[in-house]
Amino acid sequence: MALAPLALLAALRPSFRVAPVTAVIVLLTTSGAQFGPVRYAIDRVLEIGLGCLVAVVVALVILPARAHHLVAEAAADAVLTLRDLMNLILADATQGPDRATLAATHLKLGSVLSRVEGFVDEVKRERANRLSETADAEPLARNLRRLRHDLTAIGRAMMEPLPEPARHCLAESLAALRLAVSDYLAGCAATLRESRVLPSLEPVDRALLSFRDSMDRFRESEALQGLDIDGVERVFGLAFAVQQLRGNLGDLADRVAERGPGRSANPS
Repeated sequence: MALAPLALLAALRPSFRVAPVTAVIVLLTTSGAQFGPVRYAIDRVLEIGLGCLVAVVVALVILPARAHHLVAEAAADAVLTLRDLMNLILADATQGPDRATLAATHLKLGSVLSRVEGFVDEVKRERANRLSETADAEPLARNLRRLRHDLTAIGRAMMEPLPEPARHCLAESLAALRLAVSDYLAGCAATLRESRVLPSLEPVDRALLSFRDSMDRFRESEALQGLDIDGVERVFGLAFAVQQLRGNLGDLADRVAERGPGRSANPS
């Protein structure tokens, strides 16, 4: 008679899923008959309170698994997945990336970013309960989402091979930029995971300067006049997305420094 309505309630409202178990504990134990309802209630409260106290001590002293460590691990995985995505998109300017592999990488990235956001919520709870004094993790998660948007914009521009004149002018500088950003993202992941020194952005800036020079030469060439509207939009959309990527990489350096050693190997 007690379990039937509670089981129905638990099926309708998942928040009451412990109710049937509670009923079993109350009905099947002999303590209530021996000590009476008042003493039995006090005994249960003391038992639960002791269990909570032991759990808190274990969590704080014996197994202090802090959420900021978990968010750093998940963020490192996200940075490496962003690196894989960028390498896939910019691997070859003469042909677009493999669509199946691209879709799988985006799916993996979405899963990893969801993990990061879940740990961010745990960091917020720890900070609210004064269990941790680490930096707020929300800016890091927001920066990772922005980097994903940048790479998505670059991927739209590179989904098909660039027009021949643009490919001739930009392929070499894009390859150098891909290598520089790839190394930088790998270094950021190592800083998050192993507290290594934050890598410098100077190689990325040099590669970006070379890309800008290539874009300037392309703008000044007659080849630009021969492109259709779609080609012009893709080339200049690529240039804009690359510029946005550099800004968000700088923001990533600040966010990683908050959780790592906080120093660059060669600060600019």
